[in-house]
Parts: sequence; structure tokens; C-alpha cells
Amino acid sequence: MRLDRAISVHLSHPVSRRLIKGRGARIPILMYHAIKEGTGTRHPYYETNTSPQVFAQQMQFLRENSYTVLSLEGALSYLQAGMTNGKCVVITFDDGNRDFFTQAYPILSKYNFAATVFLVTGLLKDDNSDHNGTDHLTWREVQELHANGVQIGSHAVTHPELTTL
Repeated sequence: MRLDRAISVHLSHPVSRRLIKGRGARIPILMYHAIKEGTGTRHPYYETNTSPQVFAQQMQFLRENSYTVLSLEGALSYLQAGMTNGKCVVITFDDGNRDFFTQAYPILSKYNFAATVFLVTGLLKDDNSDHNGTDHLTWREVQELHANGVQIGSHAVTHPELTTL
């Protein structure tokens, strides 16, 4: 683990444990943005890309260690019923990037893992020809994913920077 992340985790973990102690069961949410090669222009601490190889290794880890991967709805049901055993996770993807369809979804399907994709609906098109450098899902791909059990959620229409609203 990089030093900056280790420090963040080391400092925040004891505080968060105290804040949520006694609040019952919890289910971690593994949130991803992009499953693709290369890194962005941001500081590595804030990097949101995960390579397909690392993503596949993470999913294999979940399978080999007997984790139950739940949908968001499934997680809510588990929590309400008090059924969590510490080996449950939820997997989500922000922004509706096309690499979810081409990279992540085949890996998730291999393990029969649930996932939720939060779409920026204003970026979806009927084809992938005009997306200013970042391909987003098409409406056809969203329909196919939904028909195959992927949950779809809203990540706003325009993806505004919420701190500036």
C-alpha cells in the first residue's frame, strides 16, 4: 500500500470504527470508475482507474475467499434481516463508462457477481461516436446490461461538481 493511503487508512479507521460502533451490521461497497489500462492525470492517491488484470484478481479473491457479492437491493435485505456474516460486499461503478461493458461485465459474469452502474444519463448516446475522449455506454448496452441483471442507478444528468452548486 502506498504511504499516503496507508496514512489515510491508519488515521481514519479508528475514528470511523468509533462512529459506527453499535450501529449493527455493515456491508462494504467496492466502488469503481474505470476498468482500463493506464492512469489518468490526477495524483495517484485520487486515481480512479483499475486495470482489467487487477480487477480480475480482485474478483477472483472475492470468489476464492467465499464472499457473497450482493446487489444494493440484496444488501438492504440482508441488513434488514440481520443476515450479514462479514463476507458480503456490494460492487458499484460510477459514470457509466463503456469499459464497464467491455472489461468489467465479462469478468463479473464469469463469477456471476451482481453490480450496479450509476449512469450520467446526459452522456449516453445511441452510439459511441462522440464522447469527447471517454466512451460511455450506449442506450442499447444499458438495456442489455439491465436485461442481464445489472442494476442501473442515476449519477445525475450532467455530472455536476456538487461542491460548486
